[in-house]
Amino acid sequence: MNLRLIIYSLLLITHSVSGQSRLQKVLAHDTSSIYVFNKENITIKNFRNSILDTIHLNPSENIDFEDLKMVVLKGVPHLVSKEGGMVWEVVKDSLKRIDNSFNHKNTSQSDIFVRNDTIFKFGGYGYWGVRNFFTYFSKTTAEWQFYGINPQSYLPKGLSHFNASYHKNSYYISGGVTIDEHDGTNELLNTNVWKFDFNTKLWSDLGTSKFESYDVHNVVDIGNGRQLVFRRLNKTDSYVIRIIDYVENSIEEYDNSNPIMSIDGGFFARDSLYTIKSGKLSAVNLKDFTNESTDQTSLYLDASVLFERLTLFIVSVLILLFGGLVLLYCKNRKRPRLTDSGFYHNYIHYPLSNQEQKVLGMLLYSKNINSKLLLEELNDSSSSTSYNNLKKLEVIDSLNEKISKVFGTKTFIRSKMSTKDENILIYFTNYRKEFVL
Repeated sequence: MNLRLIIYSLLLITHSVSGQSRLQKVLAHDTSSIYVFNKENITIKNFRNSILDTIHLNPSENIDFEDLKMVVLKGVPHLVSKEGGMVWEVVKDSLKRIDNSFNHKNTSQSDIFVRNDTIFKFGGYGYWGVRNFFTYFSKTTAEWQFYGINPQSYLPKGLSHFNASYHKNSYYISGGVTIDEHDGTNELLNTNVWKFDFNTKLWSDLGTSKFESYDVHNVVDIGNGRQLVFRRLNKTDSYVIRIIDYVENSIEEYDNSNPIMSIDGGFFARDSLYTIKSGKLSAVNLKDFTNESTDQTSLYLDASVLFERLTLFIVSVLILLFGGLVLLYCKNRKRPRLTDSGFYHNYIHYPLSNQEQKVLGMLLYSKNINSKLLLEELNDSSSSTSYNNLKKLEVIDSLNEKISKVFGTKTFIRSKMSTKDENILIYFTNYRKEFVL
């Protein structure tokens, strides 16, 4: 049995005795400390599972930790309400309210995150509406302030219960629900992935996604714009593991597995996924249960990339069409064509006499011409019939010699006996299609 299976087995055993032990809720962590809620206090532990300190809670506060998120600002823990404006700061070994707000319940199921040591909140539901803007907590005024964005920016719909990730001045949101503007009680699923750039203060609609919203208890942020998701398959005991990457626009799926550990209360740090059970800290390295992915797809249909690819495709087609037209034009320019005084071939002009010009024109515009018609065309009324006939043959021979040299053929003008009258010759050429008429 390999190391991975051993770890799985041990964790499954721990999971199976959930009725005997209560899962403690990890509220937050930083690089050295873990904050764990345990009945009437918050225990601060290090990564060796040693207790560093205890934060005592005031029972009269009646704090609902399901509605709160703990964030750590400059090493100081803060508890922030998701649905209202309450903020607590840890002072010594107890909590102290530091806001001038109240429990307005207008931002239920919002997302709370920290940027530049400032607490931000986005979205949330309340009073038959959803929010699509940021607010931030100002320690100067002890109140929540509206965070203004670029007035030229697109705006996402208001959302609640959505997935979100903050990474390097970019904030990503996906999934979640919005509210029908015509019916405040009707929820609509969000199918778009959005990105907010804090440098430009602009929203970007990255594209549509088949990615479903996951329960927050089944999602752990693993850094760099990524989230680890455990999802139960069809109400069975089998789970699928996925890593969602907003930055790289990908969803990697891994082998189905039994629930190797509870995600609720878990967190990611030091390349491992941590959880606390029966008061003990356990860790599994991320690589130990992700290994090779079994499937990789795009998180969202990237509209900008599609537009760029479509633009590139159209430009490429236009270039090919233009190139084809230029090539066809050049090719046609090289082909022989008649002029008033001869013909062009490969950009070279070959002069012909008037009579040679007449004969060549007749040969090109008709599949064949008989000798009688040709004689009538070249006839000189001041000369005898025999002389005109001799002249006709000279013109044909001269024209044949000139053009045959140009085309590199022995005979440009050919002749055959007429099937109707054996006394009449039929003249024709096999190079009619070579000329541009």
